[in-house]
Order: sequence, then structure tokens, then C-alpha cells
Amino acid sequence: MAPRRISNDAERLSGRLLAELQYATVEEIFEVGLHGYLDRVQSRLNAIGDAMFRAYIAQSFISLEDEILVQQEYQQQQQAGT
Repeated sequence: MAPRRISNDAERLSGRLLAELQYATVEEIFEVGLHGYLDRVQSRLNAIGDAMFRAYIAQSFISLEDEILVQQEYQQQQQAGT
């Protein structure tokens, strides 16, 4: 199976945070300090929230013709990548 492509910053930031949470050790957490570690996690969650807003909510409105062109370009990119 081919690796999944990341389509936006929200996915990239989420994946990075997930990996860090999965592979962090207790020693690494306490080395930074629990409060500092949780502050860092909260900052990253805020960045993910901002990226999600930009990717899914704050999209500019475009005409139907422009949307069709965007979809065609996307499909061509997908076909070229396979």
C-alpha cells in the first residue's frame, strides 16, 4: 500500500504531534518538566486548530468555473502521482 499523502498543514501538524505523543518517554517528559511539556502540547494543539480553520473554514469563495478548474487540476495531480 502506498503511503498516504498529507494534504494540508493541519494533517502534517497532527501527525507530528501524534508521533511525539506516542514515542515520548516519561523520562523525556520529566526532563522538560510536566508543566512545560503540557504547555508545549497545548501550543501545538492551538496551532493544529488554527491550521484546521485555515484549511476547512476560512477558504475563499470562488466561482463555479474556478472551482471546476481547481478540481480538474487536483485530479490531474492525483493521476500523475499514481
